[in-house]
Amino acid sequence: MARTTVSAHAARNPSRKVQTSRYRPSRSAAARASDALRLATMRSRRLDFNAAINAEFASRNAAITRIAKDFKRPESYIRGLLTSVSQFKTQRRPSLRRAIIHQRWLDRPEGETKTLKELQDELKEDIADGTVVLEDIDTKERKRLIDQLTEHRTTKRKGVRGTTKAAQLDARLTAKKMGEGLEDLRERTGDRGMVFITRGSADDPSLPFAADSGGALQFLSQVLGITEYDFLRKFELWSCTRDRGDQEKNGINDVRKDVSRLIQDGLRKATNNQTITMEYVHYDVAIREAKRVELAGWPDDVEITEREHWSAETGRRIRRMLQAGEITWVSMTKDQHDELVAEHDKLRAASTTGSLRKRRQRSDKGKPRGPRK
Repeated sequence: MARTTVSAHAARNPSRKVQTSRYRPSRSAAARASDALRLATMRSRRLDFNAAINAEFASRNAAITRIAKDFKRPESYIRGLLTSVSQFKTQRRPSLRRAIIHQRWLDRPEGETKTLKELQDELKEDIADGTVVLEDIDTKERKRLIDQLTEHRTTKRKGVRGTTKAAQLDARLTAKKMGEGLEDLRERTGDRGMVFITRGSADDPSLPFAADSGGALQFLSQVLGITEYDFLRKFELWSCTRDRGDQEKNGINDVRKDVSRLIQDGLRKATNNQTITMEYVHYDVAIREAKRVELAGWPDDVEITEREHWSAETGRRIRRMLQAGEITWVSMTKDQHDELVAEHDKLRAASTTGSLRKRRQRSDKGKPRGPRK
């Protein structure tokens, strides 16, 4: 078998399972001639099959029309009764028989190929003549066989593609299916959608792909002011540079940005308001009293203040707690809110301005200033 080029994605993930390439033995002239004859026969049978199906559909339509006329019912009602059987199929669960067939496929001599039908027939014959007795297989061996089949199925679904060509074809066909799925969803429900797919590394061969239904891609140019191609180009650039080094940087500026984003996103989700902004200086008044939400789990030794006042270590600690859910936005109870309002009312009564909002002090307060020029 010719040596194939390992895909870039597989080379970057040596610890992950790789889907093995199919073994394609060379075919003799007699085998190719036999295949051509079988293909011609198959095509002829397919034409006969389609003709029989079409004839059956025609007779069924005539029967539906006749029944609807005789009983004065709509044809759609009769057709619904005749086609009410569900066509959905559940996934084939790993069974002991399928696990044994998979084990026999693994145990075949190198270079030998067997179809699934051949393996199934062999197992049926062995069970019939008593060579294989399913009841005699102990629990440990049953578990090993089924776990082996389950792992094989998982690898077939999620294992990295072993060659560059396989990775490229997988990405292209999956993107095509997703685009067709959006179109079908549009026809079924009227919903619009769009999907974008691009490579995750500059070494990968896949090209950017976009698909939509109902003209959803026009949203980019009409609302966001960016063309589809510019969006794909920026998305590809972002994706290819996303995995360089650590995704989560620990510099003080990056930490502060992450904390602000997590707090802001949580606040908007808790209040169901996508335009609200976090008020650090007036947190008790503008957030707790006005919006009736508060940050639960905030450490007592850290003041809720603007991010510029946090050290890098404090920022990393807050970010970790936000990501782990130890700090989260919660709604205040009525008793908590009433107690807070009563406390604020007392402070307002004692204040000369009647407000708890404080103006930001000048950075040069208390320092002598020169004359105006």
